[in-house]
Amino acid sequence: MKECTDSRFEEMLPLYELNLLPEKDKEDFELHLYECEHCFQAVREFRDKALLINYDQDVRAIVAEASARTETAGERTRAKPGSFFARKFRSTVVPASIVVVVVLLVLILKPWHLEFEPTKEAVAFENRLAVMYFDNLTDRDDPERLGEIITGLLITDLSESKYVQVISSQRLYDILKLIGMEGTKSISRDVATRIARKAQAKWMLLGEVIEKEPFVVITSRLVEVATGDVIAGQKVEGRANESIFSLVDKLTAEIKNDLALPDEAGLEPDRMISDITTDSRAAYRHYLEGVEYYQKFYFDDAKRSFEKVLEYDSTFAMAYYYLTGLKDSKLIDKAVQYRDNAGRIDRLYIDIARAEHSGDKIRERELLKEMVEDYPDEKQAFHLLGLCKYRLRDYDSAVIYFSRALELDPLYKEVYNHLAYTYSAAGNFEMALGAIDKYAEIAPDEANPYDSKGDLYAANGMLDNAVQSYRMALKIKPDFYWPFHKLALMYLYKKEFATADSCYRILLSPRFVNFRTDVMFYRTYVSLFQGKFKETLRYIDSLISADEENYASYYFIKSQIHVEMKRWDAALSEIETAIRVHAERFPDRNTAYKPAHIQILAGKGDYARAEQGVEELKVSLEQMGDMTGYWLSLGRIEMTKGNYAKAVSYFENITQRSLAFCTGYMCAEAYLLAGRPRDAIPIFEKIDRMHDYDRALNGVWTVKINYYLGVAYEDIGDYEMAIGYYEEFLAFWKDSDPGIESKQDARERLARLRTNL
Repeated sequence: MKECTDSRFEEMLPLYELNLLPEKDKEDFELHLYECEHCFQAVREFRDKALLINYDQDVRAIVAEASARTETAGERTRAKPGSFFARKFRSTVVPASIVVVVVLLVLILKPWHLEFEPTKEAVAFENRLAVMYFDNLTDRDDPERLGEIITGLLITDLSESKYVQVISSQRLYDILKLIGMEGTKSISRDVATRIARKAQAKWMLLGEVIEKEPFVVITSRLVEVATGDVIAGQKVEGRANESIFSLVDKLTAEIKNDLALPDEAGLEPDRMISDITTDSRAAYRHYLEGVEYYQKFYFDDAKRSFEKVLEYDSTFAMAYYYLTGLKDSKLIDKAVQYRDNAGRIDRLYIDIARAEHSGDKIRERELLKEMVEDYPDEKQAFHLLGLCKYRLRDYDSAVIYFSRALELDPLYKEVYNHLAYTYSAAGNFEMALGAIDKYAEIAPDEANPYDSKGDLYAANGMLDNAVQSYRMALKIKPDFYWPFHKLALMYLYKKEFATADSCYRILLSPRFVNFRTDVMFYRTYVSLFQGKFKETLRYIDSLISADEENYASYYFIKSQIHVEMKRWDAALSEIETAIRVHAERFPDRNTAYKPAHIQILAGKGDYARAEQGVEELKVSLEQMGDMTGYWLSLGRIEMTKGNYAKAVSYFENITQRSLAFCTGYMCAEAYLLAGRPRDAIPIFEKIDRMHDYDRALNGVWTVKINYYLGVAYEDIGDYEMAIGYYEEFLAFWKDSDPGIESKQDARERLARLRTNL
């Protein structure tokens, strides 16, 4: 990629991404981006750093000091609403040179590493309101959740304004959990003040509701948190049979008026709350119930509640949103269909989910960044951003986003879980164990921390420790499917094939009936790992003919076997079927199995189609923001041409950023064929300690690692190590089908080495 020839535009980059460019320069810079690929890529890469800088304590202190020393002058610089720089530049202009220096100092000197500690005091907000639970004075037990319904509706309605920051119901729930009052619906004035201060709110709203059918009366008080003074009171009285939704609209208008918001707030559209939620009180009650279950990880209960919502209101967009993850990913289309019936924050979450399910990773990240800028209390957005970075193997950034989520909720179990996997993937096993132990400390009676701990041990080659952790998970929850399934994998890797199959037989019992089709597929691994290819093919064909769920992975495994046996036409037919089956099931994800397809085309010598496939794949992957499959495909083409050094250069584009099983295998194989066994050995040995799903699905490669390590050690003259790996390889495939070329070669090499030693 050519460098930018105009240094003026390169100097504008930090200011542009922090939204500090004057409008004229901003227009020039954006026109330049259409012409300059270098600056366009630089903007994309800098965007994440801009977000981190915006939250960094050191940067805030430097800019604050600079702004205090600088007199107001000239046109005020425009900044993103809600950002730190927007607040600092509201009345003062800091010279661009100072901002550039600050940015450069942070990027060069700030230790953005895995042990990043988020600031303890997050960004403060001027117009920040905490809406507390409303007390139902008619019935303190409030079985119909009337007080909670009013609270939830008010939060949603007030959040529509861009001029007031409303503490989300999720944030209130988290603070209550943190202070040991989880589930509390009646909150005293002292506790409310404590919560509001914890949430850094300027105001809090306390209220009561009285319902004497057919009338409802709602009263509320707006309190300044710093002083405890009541600055305004509100009261709305319903007419006979007037809906709660109408009363909330009236109360919202009074509250916004008493908050003395800027005049511009009066020009905002004021939609009725029933238009952005529902007009059914029963539907909203079940919705709140579902969200509460979801926050507690009671997903089966949550699913039933959201299904109940739709019985009362089939247009409730957020019920479809939650059910997309709990029931059927295709329900995201329903959420999108009724998207306009949701509030601003909820519409963003729906758009984010749509981008995720369509595979548009760039759009997903853009929306998440918009979310955290506009709603810095949305811990889920930081969590999702962390997951995006994790999938892109940008582990440093993932840790930073996860840390921001934990700053908002130090008891966020799911984040500790993902943080542990991130540290492990980054090669920091000690930090991974620390994160998962924190998860277990928060949830000592739950099985999932031990299941995840087993995954960490497995990913780092500690099979016996993994088995122990999975058994601990099963001791806590005997009907927990995943530890059983992973135990079977551990026994496969330990070559205890009969024990592995016994685990699968247990999983076929009635108590695991929901996983039956998955288990039938996973039993494929038992024969595959032993090199019994004919048996594997017969078993897969029996599943397909028996109308078991049609997995694309069936055809992928069949193609893998045919590749090993160099039956290229059969391999091509199977991989094309895998692509078709996957597209039928996931029409928005059009890149799966494409690199394998390109590899097979090249393997049979059809380079024209292979290279055409690479170009088509490139277009799709650029839209997703992850070019891994593109570099893999280029590397495999060069491998089949015998251009091993060039293949290595493509694979290194991936492995130098992070190491996954498949990419590591291909890179190490290319090193070996390029005459670089000393470079191949550490990669083969590292991926040989990865005992995960990716490795299991590639069962032929799982075993052949030992063969290639034998060859590599033989090449460097370490014959004892070579003998050990050849023996390990042949132990896996001792009962394999005849005619496997690598097995015959390993036998001959082993015999020769034993004779010469």
